[in-house]
Amino acid sequence: MKHFSVFSADEAYQVKKVVNEEATVLIMGMMEKSQIEWAVRNGVEFYVFDLSRLKAAVSASIRTGKRAVVHIEVETGLNRTGFNSEELENVVRLLKANPDNIEFKGLCTHFAGAECISNYFRIMSQLKVFRKMHKYLLENGLNPQVLHTACSAAAVRYPSTRMEMVRVGIMQYGFWPNTETYISYTAKRKKRINPLKRILSWKSSQLNYELLTRLPENIRRIVI
Repeated sequence: MKHFSVFSADEAYQVKKVVNEEATVLIMGMMEKSQIEWAVRNGVEFYVFDLSRLKAAVSASIRTGKRAVVHIEVETGLNRTGFNSEELENVVRLLKANPDNIEFKGLCTHFAGAECISNYFRIMSQLKVFRKMHKYLLENGLNPQVLHTACSAAAVRYPSTRMEMVRVGIMQYGFWPNTETYISYTAKRKKRINPLKRILSWKSSQLNYELLTRLPENIRRIVI
């Protein structure tokens, strides 16, 4: 299966220009209301984390004659985006009322600070909430095809969070989420070999120190 997850509708547009029809594309973040119809018309999947976007997806499906393929994001403890437990009833009602307009492709959440061992109990609590919300959906006759919760750090530290899909972020560029994650990975292996290869580098031009000495001291500290 060929799949590309992107942040925004603009990125999805660029990807769609170069991939074949077999590849799936998922928008995980930024998407203007006006871009929802484009996504539906072109078979691009997208996150839904509030009722207004879910209703807009239904409307776009009616206008285009194509089903909107959505991933429902639930709020389990990050406190950023997603439906909380109290809102799921409305989600269920909308999905069940529009089976010809909405394809419930995925159920997802995002963990808060999975890279740090100090957040272990918080991550376990989030996972418990996610499973409870998934069970609620199943009991109401809604069965998502894909469950996904793990970012790079969670995929390494908590194997049970990998499920059907993993949202690898910084690790695909060859960087560990933090030193702690790398230590956690190597501690379980006899040979401590870094399997990642960095594909990015950052470079800056040399400072003009003569010019730098002319700056006020408080500004000079910031620049350095």
